[in-house]
Amino acid sequence: MRLRRFTEPVFESLIKISGYSTGFIVLLIVIFLFKEGISFFNMTPVEEGTTLLVHKSNPVKELTAPQIKDIFDQKTTNWKALGGNDLPITLFTLDELGKAFTEEQLGAKFERLPNCIDSYMDSLPGTIGFFPEKQVGSALQFAVPVQVDKVALSKFVSGTEWFPTSRPAASMGVMPLLLGTLLVSFLPSSSHCHLASLPPFTSPKSLMNGCAAS
Repeated sequence: MRLRRFTEPVFESLIKISGYSTGFIVLLIVIFLFKEGISFFNMTPVEEGTTLLVHKSNPVKELTAPQIKDIFDQKTTNWKALGGNDLPITLFTLDELGKAFTEEQLGAKFERLPNCIDSYMDSLPGTIGFFPEKQVGSALQFAVPVQVDKVALSKFVSGTEWFPTSRPAASMGVMPLLLGTLLVSFLPSSSHCHLASLPPFTSPKSLMNGCAAS
């Protein structure tokens, strides 16, 4: 019994310290993410120096970062799901160029890339392209740039995905981290286990079950 009286407050203190420490660490992570995210506010999440293109007949001319991510992750495969025509979405990037065109067609320095993009997208109106802005130029007949929603504070806070390195558009939402921080912060004070309420000679397994049920 004397040993129990000594170990009970020690275990309770350790549980509290562990919970508060975890909450503090997660809070520091969230602060860091906010600090990093501030520089992106009111900016497009699309990678700098690149552009997204769709066929000029495509009614979908605006997309959000999560929508773009779902398209390039091939979770969204038809424009109809985005309010467009019933057409399959075809991805067209630098990786596909070598399969669709020869080096002679593209040019030694990709000088004929705009013509190739136009030709490809005209043959497949459901295409979405992702290319360096410099190489695309502005002399396109059938392809037009996609407007992408800028990163707003409200979307940054309420967003449910954090993929800052996602291509072609970064997803920056800290909601899961904020909720996790609140949960961990309140856990020690509201639901930590009370060792005093457990019977003598409690086994480690019973101790863990008692903590979970508290």
